[in-house]
Amino acid sequence: ELPKTRMRRIEYLTEAEVTKLIRSIVNDTSKIPEVTKRRNQALILCMFGSGLRLSEVLGLKISDVQDIDGQLMITGKGGKIRTTYLAPAAMESIKQYMELRGQDNCPYLFISFSKNRNSNPAKWTPLTPRMVQMMLQKYANALGIYKHITPHTLRHSFATKVLFEGGDLRSVQTLLGHASISTTQIYTHITDWQIKELHRKVFGKKTKPLSEIL
Repeated sequence: ELPKTRMRRIEYLTEAEVTKLIRSIVNDTSKIPEVTKRRNQALILCMFGSGLRLSEVLGLKISDVQDIDGQLMITGKGGKIRTTYLAPAAMESIKQYMELRGQDNCPYLFISFSKNRNSNPAKWTPLTPRMVQMMLQKYANALGIYKHITPHTLRHSFATKVLFEGGDLRSVQTLLGHASISTTQIYTHITDWQIKELHRKVFGKKTKPLSEIL
């Protein structure tokens, strides 16, 4: 019999924290181009609203999000294809970003903008994981959010929100593209909280004293 493994603690952002993060990006007063701000906003909304892995969101192409009604086909780990969905806020943000970006020859949705972008098309390359990590940590620190924030934190935040809103582990497994439900069970702390709340609602109501019942 295998020993029981200790349930690892996951870090996630609340919806309020994600909103503050996005606002801080859009309202950044430093010399960051507006197109970069809108790109960062769209990227965060795609990850938080769809639960995409960082590799999946950075692998998105413009053609993947054109002429769709919120439904997104993702090729995940092991080449497995799954269906997920873009939230309306993410779709609107992508639209704003693409209007500012204009026409170019790079097929990828989230690209790096360098100072030489206009003169050297070879600089139009996809964002790197390191760039995304640095961007997230920068704005989180500026807001005083001192959790260990990584791009995967947004994936955890997506799963947590789905469960808080009444979803079940099987639904989260499907949306995240987990091959096994055992992987999804890292979110058991959320379902435990739901069970506790359910019990409180059912049995926490004021009833007659036990002496009167007996």
